[in-house]
Amino acid sequence: MSSAQQDLILDRHVVIAAPTGTFLPSGKRLLGPVSSVDNIRDLIVWAHRPNQRLLQPIPSADKEPVPAQLHIIGSTVSTVIGDLAENAAASEITQQAAVALAPLIGVGWELRPAGPMSFDLVRSELGVPLVVRVILEPVPWLALSEDGYIDPEDLGARFMQWARLFHLAPAASAAASAAAIQQRIMGARQARTEGGAVVTEPGLLPEQIVPELAVQPAWAPDPAYVQDVLDTADALVWLEQECPQLASAGMLSFGHGVPERLSGIEAVAAAGASPRRFGYWHVTLPSGESLSLPAGVPLPHPHMRALEPVQTWVNTEDLVMLCCAVRDGGAGASIDQLKVDAALVWPEQGRILEAWKKQVHSARKQLVDDPHMQALVDSSAAAYIEAFADPEAWTLPDDQVNVQPAWAAAESTHIRHRSRKAMMRISREHRIWPLYVNGAGMLYALRGGEDAVSARDLADTHSDKLGRLLVMRELPITDEMILAVVQSESAQVLAEVFSEALGISNSLAVGQGVSIPAEVPTTEAVEDITGVELSQGDPAANEAVVESPQPAVAKEEVQPAIDPPAAAESVPEKKPAKTTKKTGSGKVGPPAGPRTPAAVLHTDGLWFPDGTHIELRDPIVHIGQIAELIFTHDLGYQLTERYAEPGQIWVTEDACRGFGIDVDAFDKAKRSQSVRRVTEGIDFATLAVAQGWRFGKGGGTDDESVPRLSTWNRVYYEGDDDRWQGRTAVWVALIPGMVFAYTKNATEDMPVLTGNPEPVALARRLKKFADALGFPWKLSAGVTSMDLTKQTVASTWDKEQREKAFAPSTTPAPVGITDIEYDISWSRPPTEEEAKRKYTHAYDRGGSYAAAAGAVEMPIGEPVHYTDGYPGGSDAFDPRIPGYLLLGEVPEQADLRYPHPLNPRRPTGHRFTEPKWVCTPVLEIARALGYNPPILEAILWHEHTRLLRGWAAAFSHASQVLDTEDPDDQAARNQVKVTRTHGMGLMDSEVHMGGKEGFHPARRLMTVSKTNANIIRMIIKIGEATGEWPVAVDHDTIIYLSDEPDPDKAWPGPAESYGRKFGQYKPERHGLLADHLQYLNGKTYRGRLFLKKTDQWREMLPELLNEENGGNE
Repeated sequence: MSSAQQDLILDRHVVIAAPTGTFLPSGKRLLGPVSSVDNIRDLIVWAHRPNQRLLQPIPSADKEPVPAQLHIIGSTVSTVIGDLAENAAASEITQQAAVALAPLIGVGWELRPAGPMSFDLVRSELGVPLVVRVILEPVPWLALSEDGYIDPEDLGARFMQWARLFHLAPAASAAASAAAIQQRIMGARQARTEGGAVVTEPGLLPEQIVPELAVQPAWAPDPAYVQDVLDTADALVWLEQECPQLASAGMLSFGHGVPERLSGIEAVAAAGASPRRFGYWHVTLPSGESLSLPAGVPLPHPHMRALEPVQTWVNTEDLVMLCCAVRDGGAGASIDQLKVDAALVWPEQGRILEAWKKQVHSARKQLVDDPHMQALVDSSAAAYIEAFADPEAWTLPDDQVNVQPAWAAAESTHIRHRSRKAMMRISREHRIWPLYVNGAGMLYALRGGEDAVSARDLADTHSDKLGRLLVMRELPITDEMILAVVQSESAQVLAEVFSEALGISNSLAVGQGVSIPAEVPTTEAVEDITGVELSQGDPAANEAVVESPQPAVAKEEVQPAIDPPAAAESVPEKKPAKTTKKTGSGKVGPPAGPRTPAAVLHTDGLWFPDGTHIELRDPIVHIGQIAELIFTHDLGYQLTERYAEPGQIWVTEDACRGFGIDVDAFDKAKRSQSVRRVTEGIDFATLAVAQGWRFGKGGGTDDESVPRLSTWNRVYYEGDDDRWQGRTAVWVALIPGMVFAYTKNATEDMPVLTGNPEPVALARRLKKFADALGFPWKLSAGVTSMDLTKQTVASTWDKEQREKAFAPSTTPAPVGITDIEYDISWSRPPTEEEAKRKYTHAYDRGGSYAAAAGAVEMPIGEPVHYTDGYPGGSDAFDPRIPGYLLLGEVPEQADLRYPHPLNPRRPTGHRFTEPKWVCTPVLEIARALGYNPPILEAILWHEHTRLLRGWAAAFSHASQVLDTEDPDDQAARNQVKVTRTHGMGLMDSEVHMGGKEGFHPARRLMTVSKTNANIIRMIIKIGEATGEWPVAVDHDTIIYLSDEPDPDKAWPGPAESYGRKFGQYKPERHGLLADHLQYLNGKTYRGRLFLKKTDQWREMLPELLNEENGGNE
């Protein structure tokens, strides 16, 4: 039969009722949209007219014809049966539909259940039953779109494509559609048109056997190990098995029939038999420590613990893996070690799903050029196997044979074993271990150099079999990621960091916490995997919380207004006079001196920010000549009357090539090292040295006889030419050493290079950056931020005061302080009244850290440690003195409507049961809210100041003046943000800043503490004034519910707090509450990224407003 004939037949049997009308799968429009129950009746009657002959029964070779299908999709479902309850289960929607369709029963129709979200409408016509299966699809599973709905013509095309592949019409769900393929195979076997085992009964398990369905709960190693790995890594790669469920389905022998119970010697004998029967076995899992397992991978079974044995039920595939050699992904245990004492085994077994797997796999091969449809086939296969453990998916008697939880668990184990084999293979071949494992995926670090490891090395590129490891994505190692890893005090927190970076759920292992090893083997220890010590973390228990009346709270602290530094004001491009001038406002203008921080050198000459282009008469043959250009054209940036930042020239990639620099030989994995290696001894460097030019730190060499360059070269003169003698060193920057090919990294790390700008545009962006911030970009975000901080401190400070303020701190942060001093991540279930609202709005606090940093007292010098409590007693607490404070207890939460200030990222109701360290700002807000825990110890800095006030003001000013639609302004603004966030994050980075000027963990912790306190103050201020309380907080984003779709009108706070300035709130993401309720569960909030960005939401506003007005606009 041709595909055209198949399409024609499907048109006879299927109709799609969409919001825009009714259609055949071929795309032909029939009638207008279905808007009522009467419309359904009329549509069915009309379709069965002799001149239409639509909605005809679907022929079946092995049984009675299958009813015709009427698919009601998208918003048409609620139009016909009424608004759906939020988070309504499939059974509830089906019941609601039955009630809505009840009037049809009174006019001769019969309503029969046909499974979840489906029912059959039946009526006798001249003694012949007329049957139409109505399938409700609020989100069509074949849509494969972000919002769950696509054009009905596209949906119909996928209907027909599915029918051509499998000779079956798609069912109500992905799982049911795949199940229909298996049911056809079983039907043919029952009719004996095909050979093979026949399964006719569900495989129910006794209550005491709870199958482990997780492939691999989230796992991460010790954070200290990950920090060490990231120090030398270039990128991360996420690997996943290709179609893991489908791969295992054809390989496993599943049990069927009535299982038999065994105990004692019989169970032991059955466990050791070959072949071993399919079943469940009651075992004692040895501790991971006793098995000498490698700490670089998760424990072999989710129920296994690191330090103590555990009794549990495991399936036959678990026994296979546990007894397999460690190098092959197993535990290396014996049957004797497992202490089998009972079993449940099935009398028959076979590769029940082998034929099904072959048919699905054959369809996948035909879809090699259609990745979207191939993905739908894959998701259908996975959904079917996962639904083996879900009885609610199979409510009809004929479908209940698909209830096979033991099969689902065996699949999960087989996939887990395949992952473990891959991890052990990679450890042998490349001497690296995963940094994160979840499900059938694993995260690895990539490295360059002589012992390089690429993503291709780790993937199974040599195989085309299902289940192979594929590279799903590569992730850059950002400063934010490094900072999050450094702040992770446990493997569980680390797993959450990677989970968020990858955008996947982070379920935790039962009984393992996160399967946390205390030590991970180094690469040198890969071959010796014995004797590795493991440790085990116990998850904290949740305790009930009693809500009490709202305590009095201090008003939100108003941060003092900070004028931007005068140096940030815009000035004319012309060369300024040598005297300081007054501006019209009376403020002192920028000091006299150079105001062009950088120019850009290209093959056609030198480009300046104002568009000036200077063609070079003489060819440039060495880097010293570029330094001469900086002096000649008076490049630099005057900051004070006595000091100017040296001028810069940025050299383009094409210009570098012209100077003999082999840009293509740069190693993107290790840019800095490769730039020095590639330029070692080239004429462009050696000729400069011969002419008396020298390269300072970053551009020099340990061996002065072999000149080499770096990305940033500090160039100065020591020769005999009196034109250049005594001149300040200047900067020559090689753009190809910053980012490669202006890739994604440019957007993330060097936004001024976004879009590969023309030389004049780049020069303009660098000028905009400097003018807005009052300081030019140089070397890196960290260097720029630190130097700006020094520049903005009080001008009255002498050298000794400055050195003391920026000296590296030697006071470590107390262990466990980030349990409280951490970004808020909180949610609560909506109240009954709130749950009736329609929309979810997320509002982001602009420059939240910077705003807090400018207002908080920062510690200076060495602290005093009071071991006997707060000096003068807890009641003598002074909120002006920065410090670490050990609280004797963390009181229960008094009001569940907002985050607990002393427990900002734990599930609602969780309690700390031991003393906890906090910082001054959060204790201040806690005491204002009525919490008065005793202070057992205090580490106080009696010398302090608002050190970052000028720093914060500079960034606030820059963010405002660059907030325009101009692409160059946006690039410069993003570069400012990179500088601000990296600079703040590096304050407590032991890895990058330990022992260096500016390293001070307490300052960042005071900032986090102040940020959280300010957010909670605003929440309470809004709540007390309006009665509106948030349902979630994520870092500096507050989520409110509203019936108003316009986020500007929905903001419940005061008008002066709404906007784009630092400390103000602006709309960030939005969505329908019905789609978002699952994330408002009283636990850590993870739903923000599933909301739509504001610009996308605003595009939808006209339609939403039209719906609000009843469609009258």
